Amino acid sequence: MPKRKLTKKWIDKEPLCNDTVWWDTETQGLGLRFTKTKKVFIAQARVDGRTRKVTLGLYGHLTLFQARDMAKDELGKMAQGVDPSAVRRKQKAENVTLEQVVISYLHAKKLKPLSVKDINTHLNLNFVEWKNFPLSRVTRAAVKKKFMAVSKRSPAQANQAFRVFRALWNYGIAEYRYPDDSPVFGENPVNILSEQKIWNMVRPRNSKIPVNKVGIAWNILQDLNRSPVQSQASQTIVDATAFILLTGGRLDEATALTWDRVNTDEGWWHLDDPKNHRAVTFPLSKLACEIISNRPKINEYVFVSGGKYGHTTEIRTPMKKISEAIGLKVSAHDLRRTFKAMAIENGIEKWKFDLLTNHQLVDVSGKHYLETSDLLYLRAEIDIIADWVVEQARIAKTDNVIPMKRAVGDG
Repeated sequence: MPKRKLTKKWIDKEPLCNDTVWWDTETQGLGLRFTKTKKVFIAQARVDGRTRKVTLGLYGHLTLFQARDMAKDELGKMAQGVDPSAVRRKQKAENVTLEQVVISYLHAKKLKPLSVKDINTHLNLNFVEWKNFPLSRVTRAAVKKKFMAVSKRSPAQANQAFRVFRALWNYGIAEYRYPDDSPVFGENPVNILSEQKIWNMVRPRNSKIPVNKVGIAWNILQDLNRSPVQSQASQTIVDATAFILLTGGRLDEATALTWDRVNTDEGWWHLDDPKNHRAVTFPLSKLACEIISNRPKINEYVFVSGGKYGHTTEIRTPMKKISEAIGLKVSAHDLRRTFKAMAIENGIEKWKFDLLTNHQLVDVSGKHYLETSDLLYLRAEIDIIADWVVEQARIAKTDNVIPMKRAVGDG
């Protein structure tokens, strides 16, 4: 390691080179690193038997006199056992922002596209003021204030937003640690919402297409598909809507269906990683098979789209048309409730439509003794529901036939 007394005259004259450090003989531990593009002051000492370096700053931004003063200060700290690299890690951890935690969280977790979308929406809407703010500095009082503000706009959104925030904080506790492995993040500030019992009481939605208007809804979908101005993208959304109505599938799971997870010859579709993380194969009705068979194979997805994900992610347009026709606002998730209502209307037992909608069985014997991953034995039930939908559509068109309930097993 070359040494000499550093002077301004010598530093100005010495040319740039490939990573060489000259150590000052006047201030022991002060060095000047030469690279191909710059000259940088550094300080070096041993802390707990290990060599530690601190970058002081660029020559030109710092004078030699300033660098000597800074070096003495840093070397004095290291002489007292302060590890500068540990200090930097501590400061970096303490200053990690909410956005940085979100990026790390999304990278670490295997989440559904809809979950990723929800988290980013909350980051850029409900938590936009905290986006570039050190997350560890968010207080209980700040959480309460923000929760009350979001609740004025939407109580349900406030609940969801702070459940997301709670998960991000808990992730931060495990991910961001001080050099001694103690957590940067302390108690989760969202706890105040439970302690003070201020979570919003949000009644679960129970809206659905009334069973006596299912035929109207189905006819709307058929009319949209027959429209001469219907584009391929529009037809995809209509087909996806019909598929969800006939299967009771979740929007994100149904619209992301790939060709390798559906078989119209054998009449089934498969979810390898559904919401409850238990792979399951469902039966497909003849009607649903017909819809899938008529879909064009453009990419890996059945309900193809030219958008970001390669498949459609929403069915707002047909749902709006259905809402207008039946005089009741219904959403994509309401189709699942409609499916259950249709099952009940046709006398299908609860445990069967719970399985068909991929809900966990509460009954102990059902959980342990029923086949819950291959549901092809429920093909008769899925066909009954589809046949009933077609019949209701015929009734809605003629409007002069009294609908009759049909029970499972009826001829």
